[in-house]
Amino acid sequence: MFAFLQGKVAMIGAGWIALDIHGVGYQVSLPERVLNGLAIGQEIRLLTYCHIREDDFQIFGFPTEEDRALFRLLLGINGIGPKVALSILSVLDPAAFLAAIEHHDIGPLTRVPGVGKKLAQRVLLEVKTRLGQDTDLRVLLGGSDTERAAAREQADDAVEALVSLGCTVAEARENVAAARRECPADAPVETIIKRALARLARR
Repeated sequence: MFAFLQGKVAMIGAGWIALDIHGVGYQVSLPERVLNGLAIGQEIRLLTYCHIREDDFQIFGFPTEEDRALFRLLLGINGIGPKVALSILSVLDPAAFLAAIEHHDIGPLTRVPGVGKKLAQRVLLEVKTRLGQDTDLRVLLGGSDTERAAAREQADDAVEALVSLGCTVAEARENVAAARRECPADAPVETIIKRALARLARR
């Protein structure tokens, strides 16, 4: 719905702010660790995630792509909704969360309101599995700036190649993303392109 929102902080509530964008106030829910650093009148830019239900529409804001990616990852775990995912990000930034995953330490997670030992163990297991399967996500959350830049460049090159062969941009991005998940982390761009073309041929 929205990729990001940029404006001035007009109000600060319990877990949310009202962001004034050209006279329109958008209520955005934020992790507490982000909210605590804000002040009325401050100009900010937030990456966003929109959670839509039949009777509800919520906007969640994040300072970095790593925060937003982790939020989305947590939403994919059974038993975790937006409220719990936001609580986890309020207590742990992406680096601290990944450290807990690496050391299989449920302690930091059990400090989050609403997260008991069973849920913490499931989070550790499912996130570790997901990171092992998704190269892009692993690089985004745990890679260096150089690794993230290289991953973006490789994906862009592969998408450009598919578009030049007649694919739409949306088709190219979808199949390149899938191909990257299926290929080894060190696969060259040529391999990514071939795998993406093979996926397209099966349709």
